[in-house]
Amino acid sequence: MTAWGRHLAWAALAWVALLGRGDTARPLAESHNVRVFDQWDGLRYPVVSALAATPDGLLWMATFSDLVVHDGIGFQHVTRTPGSPGRLAIRTLACDAGGRLWLGANARVAVLAGKTCRVFGPEDGVPQGIVRHLVVGGSGEAWGSWEGGVLRIRGDRCEGVAPPPGTGSEACPLVADEGGRLWCANRKGVWFRDGEAWRGQEGPEGVAGQEVCGLGAARGGGVWVAWHGEAWRLREGRWEGRRERPEGMRGDAVTMLEDRQGGLWIGGWGTGLLLLGRGGEVAVATAGRGLPSNSVTSLLEDAAGNVWVGLNGGGLARVQRRSFRVFGVEAGLRAMVNSVAEEEPGVLLVGTHGGGLMRWEGGVFAPYPGVGKELGEGALVSAVLKDRRGEVWAGTLERGLMRLQDGRWEAVSAAETGAQVILALHEDGRGRLWVGTAAGVAVREAGRFRVLGEADGIPHMVVHGMAEDAEGRMWVCGMGYGLFRMGKERFERVVVPGLPERHRFACLAAGRDGSMWVGVLGSGEVPGGGGMGEGLVRVKDGKARVYGREVGLSGGESAGVVEDGSGEVWVWTADRCQRVPVASFDAVDTGKASRLDVRMFDRRDGFPGMTRVGFHPVVTRGGDGRLWWATTKGLALVDVGRLPARVLAPGVAWRWVRDGAGTREGLGSPGGVMALGEAKGDLEVGFRADRMASAEHVRFEARLLPHEPWQGVLNVHRLSMQDLRPGAYRLEVRATEREGEWGKPSAVTFEVPRPMWQRGWFMALVVVGAAAAAAGVGRWATRRRMRRRMRELERETMLERERMRISRDLHDDVGASVTRVTLLLESACCAGTIPPEVLKPMQEGLREARVTKGSLDAAVWAVDPVNDSWSELVSYLGQFFVEYCHDAGLRPVVDLPEPGQGDGDRTLGAEWRHHVVLIVKEAVNNAVKHSGGTEVRLRIADAGEGMELEVGDNGKGWAGGKPGHEGNGLGNMALRARSLGGRLEVDGEPGKGTRVRASIPWTKR
Repeated sequence: MTAWGRHLAWAALAWVALLGRGDTARPLAESHNVRVFDQWDGLRYPVVSALAATPDGLLWMATFSDLVVHDGIGFQHVTRTPGSPGRLAIRTLACDAGGRLWLGANARVAVLAGKTCRVFGPEDGVPQGIVRHLVVGGSGEAWGSWEGGVLRIRGDRCEGVAPPPGTGSEACPLVADEGGRLWCANRKGVWFRDGEAWRGQEGPEGVAGQEVCGLGAARGGGVWVAWHGEAWRLREGRWEGRRERPEGMRGDAVTMLEDRQGGLWIGGWGTGLLLLGRGGEVAVATAGRGLPSNSVTSLLEDAAGNVWVGLNGGGLARVQRRSFRVFGVEAGLRAMVNSVAEEEPGVLLVGTHGGGLMRWEGGVFAPYPGVGKELGEGALVSAVLKDRRGEVWAGTLERGLMRLQDGRWEAVSAAETGAQVILALHEDGRGRLWVGTAAGVAVREAGRFRVLGEADGIPHMVVHGMAEDAEGRMWVCGMGYGLFRMGKERFERVVVPGLPERHRFACLAAGRDGSMWVGVLGSGEVPGGGGMGEGLVRVKDGKARVYGREVGLSGGESAGVVEDGSGEVWVWTADRCQRVPVASFDAVDTGKASRLDVRMFDRRDGFPGMTRVGFHPVVTRGGDGRLWWATTKGLALVDVGRLPARVLAPGVAWRWVRDGAGTREGLGSPGGVMALGEAKGDLEVGFRADRMASAEHVRFEARLLPHEPWQGVLNVHRLSMQDLRPGAYRLEVRATEREGEWGKPSAVTFEVPRPMWQRGWFMALVVVGAAAAAAGVGRWATRRRMRRRMRELERETMLERERMRISRDLHDDVGASVTRVTLLLESACCAGTIPPEVLKPMQEGLREARVTKGSLDAAVWAVDPVNDSWSELVSYLGQFFVEYCHDAGLRPVVDLPEPGQGDGDRTLGAEWRHHVVLIVKEAVNNAVKHSGGTEVRLRIADAGEGMELEVGDNGKGWAGGKPGHEGNGLGNMALRARSLGGRLEVDGEPGKGTRVRASIPWTKR
């Protein structure tokens, strides 16, 4: 049987065993995110035979069809390698220390450096056959293997090298360790290159006679070697780190990779992907269980810690470790979790919303022993705690507080705690039990409960958070009730600058430096006040500060907060978790930094969803440093000590630049400056992160100097600049991963030239031509303008004369007639011989004649152009107001501009003055008729852009502070004000009179 036949047989047997066995390995998808790239993402051919990463952050893939490069954004297919005689069916890849890419194909080896390619073929000594393995040693030599042979390339020379003894017709796997030593494996064992000879390495005890299944480089030096059922690390001549391949994953030929966390990844030719963790955990991904195929051909880890998996028939997969784990229904959980606390190391008390009190141990939930109907199935357990005396406490939402003592559950009456609804439990440093309820706070001391009230500084409130600070003082908070801290004798309210006293505070956590961390909820209305706010509050040394978006903390309502043992604060919101060092808060407070150093975790990291709000404890830190918190999906865990190391912010690499001169690709280096010179038209640039970071985790910012500040462009990978003014510009783009620190920006400098019509010679030509044209046109234009102005002045003069004639005719003719009628009616009314039934109509006619006389005088005043000035308007309104108030028996109070104040010579149109006078008259008339007061006030002022007037009284005012809708007077006043481009407001308080205010802009005559 050939080597390929044996491998396929082993793969078939392994797969059958994998399907039939009781698998103890957990699915890889429980701890990692697996993203598969296929033809829908632009990868045309589903077979990836090899992977390599170059220092510029590009991922290269060999397929049976062509060479593919992935820049984190898309896939580009290189169907013809530059300099090659034809299309290469590439099978293997390698990258040397200089960043050159080595390609192994059928009777060809190529070296790709930038846009140049050197191809070695049969004429250079490359044998006929498929080069299946390719590595570059520490001396710069390239080594390849094909069926039954080994090839060495030094400089421009290729030569065949005798393979290790015992090599059959198969292609021996080759590996170069971190020291550059070349290793090889065949059916006889493991070999390394020593000078010009192969030297064998004896295997560990128990593998004698077994065939080597795989070879891979080990971190820190040495190699990993896989046999039928186990893998060993060989370092400095010693075998160590044995890891067992589980049943169903044995015997298959494999490719191997050790990641930064010490995990050993094994990809089988027919058994899928296996992860053997440093701590003994085992995870598997196979077809239908995270991968589209069971045939893994290659593995690679990028700079961000992602593991890339090449598949035969499944395309490409990216595996990312999740930071969180969630234990839910599959672990025996009956309902969503409300509260969690540690009962003993590795054992948790879990209060559920409908599933009663449960215990978590070893990854499995079970009902708490001995619970009755009060805490059994259906119970709403809202708070849990085990005190230092060993007593277990459970608060519920409908049955009050329960205590486990001497193996028996006892109910604590609502009279002792002050309420039946329990939301929070906390034990302080003195051993006192604090109980937060829907009605306030109770404390148990010396075996007795005491309910706190107003005398203790605690109002009737719903308590959602409790904590004890470094000085031993208790803190209490509630959503919509504010924040309280224990003083010397009673609780005192803590006011947070910028937030209302009764804001929505959801949770509390004490810091080791004396800080108190307060989670803020910002949406919705709060009882007794307004105001919005979200983020995190820190109270330290008596000072409180809110941290939000402006300092880099993601917006959202803080449902949970805790400080871990490594000096970092964790903040949970509805859709993400943020981790910030305490030192970063100190740097922002002292002005040493403008933004917090935030590390963001979201659903891509396994974040389970909404953290429960309003219960305490909702987050707890176990004795082993792990963090547990309650969510709607179950009990969530973050193992702080095993999180991936913080990755430095990526740089920015330019993909291409486009302008009127065409497209230029691959310009500049990450973190450097690319000088373009003059831009030939509108400019567009494409960019990417300078390493294979996950595109969905990278965010960019850009600024165009010298004008614009930093602006976020999210995960967009191109920018367009259009209609720029002439001048020199510098475009800077920087990147961040997981919204942490920003990397060093990359820059593009360019210049936008002045257009032809702004050049010196063109301007001189234009000036000469314009001067010649202006000499001929100027005089004609001036005379034409003068004639037009003369016609305008003539029309204005005629209009003024006509207005004066109308005013004089109204005054002399109509005015005299109305005056005569008034006098005749006065004389008739004074005669004593007129019967009463005749006298009354005559008196009414006399009143109408006097009103008509007043209206006529007002119309004559408005029409007369002599009165078209601001001073005349003020004088007229003041005189009218005083006389009208005296006639009505009311005391007038006037506030008019002093002579010379404002623009006394301002010209005002007749229509404008007419509307203003009618607004004042209507307002004064309403005050006289309807106010029932004794005083009327008139204020007129020049506001610069217009006039302001106000008419007020000391009468009965309006019910509700606003006028009703009776009559048309108010509507007419408002309509007149709007017609002049102004606004009118009417208001008044009951018993304090009514005010009519109008702001009217000046209208050009």
